[in-house]
Parts: sequence; structure tokens; C-alpha cells
Amino acid sequence: MEIREQTRDLRQSGGLYKTRSVFVASIVLTLVLAVSYYLVRAILGSDTSLDNILGFAAVCAIALPMSYMLARVYNSRRITAIAVVASVLVVVPSTLSLLQSAFFESLETLPFLATYYEYSHDIGNISLTVGLLLFFVAFYLSMLETEKHKTRIEEQMREAERRDEAYRTLVDNTLQALVIWRDRRFLFVNSVFEQMTGYRAEEVLRMTPEEVRDLIHPDDREVVWERGARRLDGHDEPERYEFRLLCKDGSVKWVEAFTVLTDFGGQPAIQQAGIDITERKLAEQALRDSEEKYRTMADNISDVVWTMDMEGHFTYVSPSAEHILGYAVEEVYRLDPARVVEPNALERLGRLIDEAIQRVADGGDPWVTHNPQEFDHYHKDGRMITCEMSVMLMQDDKGNPTGVIGVTRDVTERKRAEEALRESEEKYRTMAESISDMVWMMDMEGRVTYCNRATKNLLGYEPDELVGLRLEGFLTDQARDRARRGIQDSIERSRAGQVDPQVPREYDHVHKDGTVVPCEVVSKLLVDNTGTPVGLVGVSRDIRERKRAEAEKRRFEAQVQQAQKLESLGILAGGIAHDFNNLLVGILGNADLALEELPVGSSARAYLHQINLSAKRAADLARQMLAYSGKGRFVIEEIDLNDLVLEMSHLIEASIAKNVTLAFNLAPALRAIEGDATQIRQVMMNLITNAAESIGSHKGVVTISTFERALDGRELEHSYLDEHVSAGPYACIEVRDTGCGMSKETQHRMFDPFFTTKFTGRGLGLSAVLGIVRGHRSAIEVESVVDEGTVVRIYFPALEMPAQSARRHESRASKPGWRGSGKVLVVDDEATVLMVAQRILEHLGFDVLLAENGQQAIEILKEDADSVNMVLLDLTMPQMGGEETYAALRQIRSDVPIMLSSGYPEERAKVGFRDHDLAGFVQKPYTVNALATALQKRFA
Repeated sequence: MEIREQTRDLRQSGGLYKTRSVFVASIVLTLVLAVSYYLVRAILGSDTSLDNILGFAAVCAIALPMSYMLARVYNSRRITAIAVVASVLVVVPSTLSLLQSAFFESLETLPFLATYYEYSHDIGNISLTVGLLLFFVAFYLSMLETEKHKTRIEEQMREAERRDEAYRTLVDNTLQALVIWRDRRFLFVNSVFEQMTGYRAEEVLRMTPEEVRDLIHPDDREVVWERGARRLDGHDEPERYEFRLLCKDGSVKWVEAFTVLTDFGGQPAIQQAGIDITERKLAEQALRDSEEKYRTMADNISDVVWTMDMEGHFTYVSPSAEHILGYAVEEVYRLDPARVVEPNALERLGRLIDEAIQRVADGGDPWVTHNPQEFDHYHKDGRMITCEMSVMLMQDDKGNPTGVIGVTRDVTERKRAEEALRESEEKYRTMAESISDMVWMMDMEGRVTYCNRATKNLLGYEPDELVGLRLEGFLTDQARDRARRGIQDSIERSRAGQVDPQVPREYDHVHKDGTVVPCEVVSKLLVDNTGTPVGLVGVSRDIRERKRAEAEKRRFEAQVQQAQKLESLGILAGGIAHDFNNLLVGILGNADLALEELPVGSSARAYLHQINLSAKRAADLARQMLAYSGKGRFVIEEIDLNDLVLEMSHLIEASIAKNVTLAFNLAPALRAIEGDATQIRQVMMNLITNAAESIGSHKGVVTISTFERALDGRELEHSYLDEHVSAGPYACIEVRDTGCGMSKETQHRMFDPFFTTKFTGRGLGLSAVLGIVRGHRSAIEVESVVDEGTVVRIYFPALEMPAQSARRHESRASKPGWRGSGKVLVVDDEATVLMVAQRILEHLGFDVLLAENGQQAIEILKEDADSVNMVLLDLTMPQMGGEETYAALRQIRSDVPIMLSSGYPEERAKVGFRDHDLAGFVQKPYTVNALATALQKRFA
């Protein structure tokens, strides 16, 4: 900038132009004189005087301007002196020649002049030569000076460029948006303005006045435009004011502008520096709203809310003062506190305030009265009233007390009923003291500034021990890092004017004894009146019990889902088995009746025996389906697990591969269990077969063990069990193999129906095992490690006395050739069952009445009630079920014997009946012998 200004000043002063003009004029004049010299000599001949005059003039014309030019351009004393000497040496010969010819020619005879004139030509040549050499020296020095001047100018230009770059960097990186505008058009904007508005500089500089005007919020345009125009006209306008800008993305930002009048391009322009104050405006609005809200609350509550400065002057009193104390608000402002508060009470309040000031200075809480305290007040009419006051110090952002705030409540009426309220107060005080949540406050350095009494129960610290402690003192490392990120997130939200959602977060706290206490924390950032964060307040709740409850809930839900899945499939299997049993009644009954009719030697008996055997196998399949449903306890008896294992050992050894060795480890004097031996045999066969197949082609061992164990609830939690299994003594059968084991995924699905790891499926498989176990109110436990083997344990509830080698026998057969008499009413919705039952009963000597449903049975019994000796009633019928039919029949004849028949097991079928209500139970599918046995017990 300085170089440009110097060059401009030099040009404006005309120095370079004058020097150039003088130089050109001297050259022209010299040429003219030289030409004149030769013309004169050519025309007039040799004229010494004229020659000398022209030579003198020519020498002066070139020497003197040259000296002037060197002195003028370079402004150097050294060059000027050399140029002057050179000019003198060049001019002297001509001058002396001119003087000689004009004035001193008659003096040539003088001794010293004669000598000079004799050698004047040589002296002139020497003088001219030396003068020219000095001119060359002056020109050389001028060249050196020019180079130095050029270098100095280049250095100054580089320095100017560096300063310009620094100025540009400063302007572009300032925190303020800088603009220069004139005539409603932008002349310059910096990068901060670009970031603030979203417009690029080239877009802004191309904007028309209308587009520039549209950048300003409609409510502020006229004011900003008018102030800019008046300032350009030289009027005084406010240098600082606020207005709103419309950004490129449509958002609105508040800007605080600082305006000055400046010169730009030689003309007046307006320069503005703007600061984005949007967040401050939002915070101010929020503060105004908050103050208005709390002032409205204070103005409308029945208690007196008041504030007082440190000099004891009231600064705010709510309108309730007139109701409680009798004074108008304006009167209270002029009152001395001693006129309102009883002297002793006022003195006590002063001591409490001093103690609170000291406590705050020591880092304690600012409460003057930690609990509401009673202070006697004077009413305006002179009477004494008792008021309860809660007082707290007010502090500035540095923690210095600036006054006190209090709430005064008239408790005169309450004092009259104080005895009646004491119990209530005690109750609520106890509740408050028993709250387990920890309330805490923290400064921005991460130091605890306050915590409540629940800290002792939660973390083992007394509240005073935790005050001043940093996050590291009571949070784990991971929780501390997460907490700091959470605090930083809250700070950034606050700076951005966003509302903190205050979502509960989990942080692991560290107990005083070093144990980890998981807690749920809700916190809120505390800010001062400028919006600057000053601390944090939060509540920590112990969630250890909730964590345990959630884990228990997840475990229970998994069990419930498994149970529901099995229950739904069990219902399906049970329904199919029930209908299947009804069909088998016709097959088995008719086959038995045919066998009774055919002679012993008949060849058809062999075919009927095969039909009977197939039907019984089909019945076993139905029983397996019922076992899967968990409702399969068909024949209940005392069972010795040891005898059952030994009884099956030969069958098991014959059914497994030769590379598998069976080993037995049976506990002596094992308690008996109660159950269905056939079902338990099926369980053992399935488990042992699966164990042997898991060994594959390698040699391995399957070990079958029995033992007793007393199980508690915790041990049963991790087993596959029915919901009704309870703790107590259990007899266990264990199957252990050295096979391939199972993965966690396979263990999870091993009891699913039709799930298999074999190439071809094996039916219900372990699903039936689980159903049988559940039906026996038992539990099953599985342990497996891949490539090491599997252990399956089944726990059956043990009886009190030892087993007596119980074995399952068929039901006691009726006496051979036994026949009965009487009339039997058969009620069943299956025509096949009715037909077979009629044939069997008639074969046994009974008269039979048939009813296809409950309503028909009721009508038949009404007509022939006295002659009916027995009712054989089906449990499951459409429209009118067995229980409903039973109740209706008993209303007709209360003593009529009713025997129940069902495809479901006995225990499930009898759920809606008492034992003494029924004359007996016969399981479908029944044979002639089974029905005869049941009837014989009744009619014998």
C-alpha cells in the first residue's frame, strides 16, 4: 500500500514527467545545436567565435540537463556531486574557448595564458574525457542505486502482500460477520457472513437491492434500511442495534450489528460487524418465560414468597402478604424487617443466615433453614401470629451470597391442631427418610457439591464424605467415560438451544466397599442467567433388584413360551389321541367279542389275535401322543426304578450297537416313585437309544445310574419342568454317554416336535419324553459338551417309603365267565362306541339303553329312572358335555350310579368330579375284559 501511494504521489506531483521532459528537450536542443554548428561551418566557413558559441551551447544543452536528471531521479548527493563535477569538466573547455575567442584573445601573450592557450586543446580533451568518465561513473552508480531501489521496492511489495494476507485472514477468521455495503448493494462480505447466512460471497455480491432487502426479516427491513440511508447522508444513528436475518435454508437468525461509516473506493460506505445472538435470544426468552412462570406461581400461591438483599431490604414480596400479615405489598417494601418479625425470631434468623453464608463458603448447601422453622411475626393489627419459614441463600454465578429467598406460611391454625397432625407428620417424615434414591449435585469440574442422606444406604458413604469427590470416586471407569460424554452432550444441547430429553441412563456406581452397584440416573444441566452451564443435578436409583427381576422375568418368559408351545402341541396331540381311542373302541371291542364267539380251534382266531395286537399297538401310539401332551398318567402304581432298569437291560442290550457298552450304577434301597411303568420304560428306551446312537461307530460307554437327591427351587430353575414341580426329595435316573455331545443350539431345540439331527426323522422322539416327564410332575436336566458327551437326568418325586419291586401288571381280570344283570344306560356321541358297548354289555348279561347325547340321556332316564342300574357316561360330547349331563342326571335321580368313560387319562377326566361321585372309570379304548372288570367292582 505504501509503495502504491508513493508512486501515485510522485506521479501526481509531476516529478517523473518533468524529468522526462527536460531530458527529451536537452536531446532535441543538442541535436539542433549540433546541426546548426555544422550548417554554420558549411555556409559561413570557419568562424571561431560562432563555433565556440555553438559548441558551448551544445555542451551545456546535454551536460546540464543530464546532471539535473541524475540529481532529480535518484535524489543522491553522491551521484549529484559526481554529475555536477562531470558537467563542469565537460563544459569548462568550451567555456574557456568561448571566453578566449570573445574576451581574452588579446591576452594570449600573458605568460600563464600563453601556456594554457598552447595546450588548450589537450586540456580540453582531458577535461572532456574525465567529465565523460565521471558521467559514466555517475550512470554506473545510478544503475546500482536503481537496482537497490528496485530490490527495496520489491521487498516493500512483498511485505505489503504479507500484510494484506494477514488482514484477509483476520477478516475471514474473525468471530464476527463483516460486510461493507452502499446503495443497498454489498461491496464486501467475509466467510463468517457466508457461514451465518448460507450464501456464498459471489451470490451475495451479485444480489440486487431488492434481493439484499429480502435478506432482512420483514419486521426489521424498514428500520435497517432507514438507518443505513440516514447514516450515509451524515446523520447520527445508533452504532449498535439488533435485527433478524433470513438465511438461505429458511431459518431466522438474530444478529447484533455494530455499524460505522467508512470510505471504500473513494466513496462513503457502511461497514457492519455482526454477531450471531440467536442462542442468547432463545435463552433470554426462556429465562423470561421461566421468570414469568415462577412469578405467576409466586403471585398466586397462598404463602408469602419474598426476597431480601444482604442489607436487609425487601426486594420482592408476593401479594399473599396482605392476606397473612395485613400489609399491602407497597407497605412491606418500606418496612424494616423488625416491624414484621419478632425481635428474638429476627435475631435467630440472622444467626442462621450467617451460618449459611459460612457453610456456603465452605462448599456446603445454601439452605438457611434445612427444614421449615417457626418464627413469630407481627400482624398489622398488632396480634402475634406464628409463621413457618423456609429460607435459602441466593448466590451469584461465583457462589457469593447476594441475598435470601424465603417462603412464609401462616401456621397459626395448624398449631391449634398440632397434636392431631403429629402422627401424620411423623408418617411423612419417615417416608421421606426411607427413600432409597440418591440425590446429588455436581459442578462442571465433576466434583460432588451435594448429596442426600440416601447416599449412605446406596453407596455406603456419609453425605459429607462424598462432597468434593470427583466422578472417579464413585463410578466405574466405563461409567465415568459415558457420564462425561453424556454431560458434554447436555452442554452442546444447551449451547444449541435444544431441550435435554433427560432420558434415564444406567451407570455402574462403586460402593465404599468396592462392589459395583448398577444405578439408573436421571440428570439435568444447571445453567446461570447467561446460559452458561454451572453444574449438574441428578437422581441415582439402585436397580440391582430390578436387574435381577428382569433376568428372572426373561427366564420365566422363556419357560412360559416353551410351556405354551408344548401345551399347544399337547392339546393337538391329546385331541387326536382322544378321537383315535374312540375308533379303537370299535376295533378292540369287536375283536374281543369275535374271539369270545369263535371256538378255540377256529383258524380265524389267529387273524383276530393279529387285529387285537395291532389295535393294542395303535392304543400304545395313542398313549404316546397323550404322554407328549403331558396328560398321560394312565396306570398309576408304585415303581422301583432299579427293578425297571434291570427288567429292561436285556431288551436294551439287544437293541443297541455292539460297539456300545452298557454300565449300571444303581443306588441301593432307592425310594419308590409313583407313575406309569410303561411310560417310564419308553423314556428310558428313548434316552438310552439316543445315547448309544450319539457314540456312532466308535467304541463308547452308556452308563445308567440311579440315586436320590433333595432338590430346592434354585436347582430346579435351570431344568425342563412343569410349572407345578416343587422342591423336595427326588429319585433320579441318569443316562450318561461318551458320544459326540450337543451344541447350545441343538440343546435349545432338542425337545421340539419332529426336530432331529439324524438323516431321517424318528417321530415325536424326545418331545414324547418331555411330555411323559411333565405328566409325572417331574423334571429333566441336560448337560452336554461337544465331542465329550451328554448327561440326561430325570427327577421323579420320591415316595416316603422304599419300593417293593413294583411291576406293572394288567388290571385285575374279572372272574372267568362272570355275568351281570340289570339295565345300563350308555351315553356317547360316537355311534361305533355305542354299538360296541351295547354288544359287550349284552354279552355280559346286561340290558342296554343307548343315548347319542346328553339331552337324549336325560329324556331316557326320565322315562325309565327306577329301572336303570348304571350309567356309562362319555366325558367329551358336543353341545352338552359329560359334566353338564352328569349334573342333569343326578337331578332326575340322585342315587343313580354313573361310571365315566373317556379317551383322556383318568386324572384329567375326573378333574370336574369328586371321587365319591363316580361309580368308576374305564379308559378308552377298552376291551371286554377291561369293561367287565370295571363293572364287576360295582356289581359284585
